Amino acid sequence: RDAGTEWKALDFRCLPGATDRLPCLLSPYHSRLDWETWIQTTASMEHLFEKRAPPQEYFNRFPNFLHQLVLRILHGDEDAVS
Repeated sequence: RDAGTEWKALDFRCLPGATDRLPCLLSPYHSRLDWETWIQTTASMEHLFEKRAPPQEYFNRFPNFLHQLVLRILHGDEDAVS
């Protein structure tokens, strides 16, 4: 960590975060970020777990949208978390 770097906590709109506000309620719908993350990681990679795939296979299947989200966050794009 660089001495001049300031880290700022991100407060995702529909995820539990700040204790001074309630998370949004979308029932019966889901936050797109939650849903996409679950579908593209857990649900689509179950077969890797079943065949006891090595960690590299999980890494190779890391969803592109999550990669792009991480890059946007690291570059300070505040719209990425809304």
